[in-house]
Amino acid sequence: MRFYVMLCTLAAFFMLLIPAVVLIEPQKPSDDAPKAVQEYPDTVTVFLTDSEKAVTMDMDEYLVGAIAAEMPASYHPQALMAQAAACHTYALYRKNQEAQSPSADLHGADLSSEPQKHQGYLTKEERKNKWGDTFEANEKKIRAAVQAAGSEIMLYEGEPICAAFFAISPGQTESALTAFGQSLPYLQSVACDADVLSPDCERSVVYTDEEFRQAAESGLQIELPESANDWIGDIQTTDSGYVLTIRVGGTDVTGSAFRKAFSLRSPVFSITRTDSGFRIVTKGYGHLVGMSQYGADAMARSGADHKQILRHFYKGITISDG
Repeated sequence: MRFYVMLCTLAAFFMLLIPAVVLIEPQKPSDDAPKAVQEYPDTVTVFLTDSEKAVTMDMDEYLVGAIAAEMPASYHPQALMAQAAACHTYALYRKNQEAQSPSADLHGADLSSEPQKHQGYLTKEERKNKWGDTFEANEKKIRAAVQAAGSEIMLYEGEPICAAFFAISPGQTESALTAFGQSLPYLQSVACDADVLSPDCERSVVYTDEEFRQAAESGLQIELPESANDWIGDIQTTDSGYVLTIRVGGTDVTGSAFRKAFSLRSPVFSITRTDSGFRIVTKGYGHLVGMSQYGADAMARSGADHKQILRHFYKGITISDG
């Protein structure tokens, strides 16, 4: 009997203990649980190429100058808002890059005001000189875009993306892998049909034989044969027309090297022989990776908001209100 009482007592003890053990077991975090919000810098240091000085400024003030340098103020407000988010994201991306591997030529800055290197920037005085009588209206419009969307940041796997952008596509953007030799999942080729309607989409330039020879020999370091008919050979392109390689004087060179040597507006181009030289026709304007600014404006005028524009050109991103 005493043994039975002891057994019942032990059983009751373990029945009380089991719920206690369950209650103190650590719970797995839920995917829906609130995540810590990352704080991003509200200042940026810019190396101003004209004055050769590194200047630290408020991020919003920087964005006003960057948008003014990079996108026409006449564009739709939603396109300007998309540009504000792109400029902000790229500035943070550059901050991260410089923190990991500083560039000596930036003298401690996060990025340059040189558009061919990073993204452009205009001071207030430069904006006044650029816009003249329309300064007040343009300044107000761009500041409104910064106030509305300038705090937004595009992220991929939690990090600010390389928010590349350019002026006009030939109807389709190009991937980062093709243009930059680096695979970035959010920078893929996308359709941009409205761009072909731009009056600036297609341009033509004519070179005499002598001008063509000088550009090829100085820019490509290629000695051309005597006959101009033998100067241009096979051209390899992507489906969008982006020139991968072109044979010049029997030597294969990259399309980007040829574009640089001949100061072409776009890496999408064709060449035809004329009676006394060569005609080069380019389509699009810029490196063709990321957001087409003309395309963004066209989408906005067709009813798209700035976040729809961003998600069209940058794939798989999340948009954070930093």
